[in-house]
Amino acid sequence: MSWRHASAIIGAMLSLSGLMLLAPAATASPATTARANTDILVSTDGTHFAPTVGGGLFGHSGPIVPGQEHSADLWVKNITARTAVLALNATNVSVSSAVLARALTVRADADTSSSSHTVVLADAAECTPLLTGVALGAHASIRLPVTLAMSADITGTEAQNSSANFTVVVSLRDAAEPALSGSGCADGTDVHAFGGSASDSPSHTAGPLADTGLNITAPLVGGGMFTMVGIVVILVARRFGRRSRKIEAL
Repeated sequence: MSWRHASAIIGAMLSLSGLMLLAPAATASPATTARANTDILVSTDGTHFAPTVGGGLFGHSGPIVPGQEHSADLWVKNITARTAVLALNATNVSVSSAVLARALTVRADADTSSSSHTVVLADAAECTPLLTGVALGAHASIRLPVTLAMSADITGTEAQNSSANFTVVVSLRDAAEPALSGSGCADGTDVHAFGGSASDSPSHTAGPLADTGLNITAPLVGGGMFTMVGIVVILVARRFGRRSRKIEAL
């Protein structure tokens, strides 16, 4: 066996080990189209407003651990010429683990005399109020902090690597009109929590991966692969060393 052939084999093994270690991160969420209410624009920075939010409200938050909170600002602009009443509702909750569903809560707030509700994802109905009664003047905008929290009661590896997603529906009605129960989800702007559609199956959502304990499986597999590669390198080097000494002796 030539050194060139040995190098090619070693390189192939290193490439294979890298693919095996990185493969679980290759899953992506499918692209979807969110509904938009023509009376409002939304934003995550208060500067760039659009009919919908791309990438999800918590799209860059990363894994969540027990006792931790992820917060994101949702800005809403009233583009009509009249004062209106704003509401946020949660819908299309999709969670891959019942334990995670009971541990996650979502809450929205406003610096006004509005009514805020903390919702446990496991208890969310088809259209669950998060925030109601927010007065918004003509052409005005408002910042609404939305907080996702995980209970500190989860221990060990409970719900680890589980995922979740949901949709926040932003609705606007004329201040002179009465509020109709459940109507906020029928005609509003969809803001997905983690991108994609919250109605997708949990395994295909980009929801918060619960990090609740040390998972040693991946380190063991990775360590085993690199140990095996190291042994092959040593054996090949020894073989070529012996050949070199034989040639010198001749």
